[in-house]
Amino acid sequence: MGGSTRRQIIRTAPLKAAAAASLLNTALILATTQTPWAVRLSHSLYDMGHNFAFAFVALLWAWSTAGLWRWLRDLTALALIIPFSALVLSRDLSIFIAKQMPSAPGLGLWLLLIGVSVAVLLIGHVAHRLAAGAVRGLFFVLGVALWIGNRFLLQADYPGVHALIAACAGILLWASLRGGRPWPMWSASPALLLALASFFIPPSQRIRAALMRMETSTLAPFVAPLWAAAPAEGDGGEEGGDAWPGPRAHPSAGRFFPEGAVVVLISVDALRGDLIERVPERLVNLKQLSTRGLYFTQARTPGSQTVYTLTALFTGTYFLQQRWDKVPSTPELDATRVVGHLFPLQDQTERFPTTLTRGGVKTVHLASTAWFINAVGVTRGFEEERFVRDPHRAYTHVKHMKAAIIERLQAHEGGDLFLFTHLLDTHAPYDRGGREGDAFERYLREIALVDEALGEINNALAEMPWASKAYLMITGDHGEAFGEHGAEFHGTHLYEEQVRVPLIIIGPGVPIQRSALPASTLDIGPTLLDAFGLETPAHHMGESLTPTLRGQEQTLKRPLFMETRLKRARVWPDGIKVIVDDRRGTTEVYDLKADPKEQENLADEPRYQPKINAMRRFIETYRLKEGGYEVPYRR
Repeated sequence: MGGSTRRQIIRTAPLKAAAAASLLNTALILATTQTPWAVRLSHSLYDMGHNFAFAFVALLWAWSTAGLWRWLRDLTALALIIPFSALVLSRDLSIFIAKQMPSAPGLGLWLLLIGVSVAVLLIGHVAHRLAAGAVRGLFFVLGVALWIGNRFLLQADYPGVHALIAACAGILLWASLRGGRPWPMWSASPALLLALASFFIPPSQRIRAALMRMETSTLAPFVAPLWAAAPAEGDGGEEGGDAWPGPRAHPSAGRFFPEGAVVVLISVDALRGDLIERVPERLVNLKQLSTRGLYFTQARTPGSQTVYTLTALFTGTYFLQQRWDKVPSTPELDATRVVGHLFPLQDQTERFPTTLTRGGVKTVHLASTAWFINAVGVTRGFEEERFVRDPHRAYTHVKHMKAAIIERLQAHEGGDLFLFTHLLDTHAPYDRGGREGDAFERYLREIALVDEALGEINNALAEMPWASKAYLMITGDHGEAFGEHGAEFHGTHLYEEQVRVPLIIIGPGVPIQRSALPASTLDIGPTLLDAFGLETPAHHMGESLTPTLRGQEQTLKRPLFMETRLKRARVWPDGIKVIVDDRRGTTEVYDLKADPKEQENLADEPRYQPKINAMRRFIETYRLKEGGYEVPYRR
């Protein structure tokens, strides 16, 4: 076989690999997404274009280096792979490297990128040398398996890792598809046009959002800056305008709690908002408690990750308003395992427990993990703080937390008291109730452990000498995803499964009712301050719920806002929800009343532009800018 023919076959193999990957991706889109058919088709075409773009880069390299010595070909290959690795992996690996090499993170990152690039080159060498006969079929199977597995690995996260895995799968497919009859050169023209179009023709917002949710849409997160359009100009108008005048001091309407009130606030990790109605037989105590007090059925959190939501709860501000910095190494902080991560330890916003303490209320925090201490900043401001240490776990078991809560309540000698704890038993990997069953079943068993403890704490409150002045508040820090929108766990998106939580308040004078008021856990601080007869400081973005506690009709005027990983969402009173992600250039709009599962993205409809404009104005108005501070990306 002549050299010209060999080069022609080499040129066609990458195109065959791209075609095979595109067919696999189309099958995955059809099997694992629920978007309309037109969106799925467009999604597939954009992915196909990106795959062919990879192929044409490989073709160009193969054609331009065909006559070079092997070592020189390897150098040219590394000259392509290293920048690609830097482009797609730098953000994903920077936090890991900062923890491993805090003294020289930049050097460590480049050493790792070069090592990864060399490994990819070696994979290519091995695949192309051994791909013959039965081994060729094995490489094809491995390439297919790697491509499909990429869809389900690290879902909704680490786009660089997914791009690298896709590149390795493509190399295996390329090696396995070498040989055979060559394609005529003109047959590559449609693929080239599709590749160019996928880069330079911006998709609609519906298609863009679908691309960003799919792990095997590997180039989309990096091509997005080419598609990004400037935010629309103009006034939001009445439909998108804000009635909220901004943060301002709010005097108490008069004390609601009796003198000597004891208020226990328990936050449960990853407590989905739909569980009480969905599986009441598994959560007997939560179901019973929801019928004995005020149950907010439409409550949400200010985000979908614990550090975001608890910091927001105690500061009364959103992540974009707070100061977050990398935690330095100190003797006190080294034991918390947060060194090198972003935490609000330098944020000076007064937490509401400090305001309560100054107003004469005893404030107590029983921490269930080391990084809940005052110095880290998430739950700062308590007069009395105790880390309930579990010798066997990083997150203290609920049985120890329950015992510590009851013991501290029994020791209370009178006067106003506010006690808080956050229970972490329901955090992944869902193994505290046994390892049998699927993820959701194991999660339910962990929730059941917490449910049992909540019942015992409630019973203990009823037996205290001051039981007639006792209040129990139960909520979650965020929800949890189990495959909805292609995500697992939490912290990745702002869809309802990750931000909806229960909010239950029980105690003397509290009405027994279900309320559809769109409450937020950001409202808890102003509610407690108001109910204790104290003024809510001006920086609080929440609103007191005490009118509802008094049995009065209430309309909330404050914005209902959420954020995680530089994604931001806002829900309007009419049920319209806007989600923007400026890192990836996506905008989503959902009508929660007509589409509670958030399946139909309405962002391309002009009638919702006022709300999108208002959302962007809100972000720009309230984000922290002091000293040139830029709101960071935090996983």
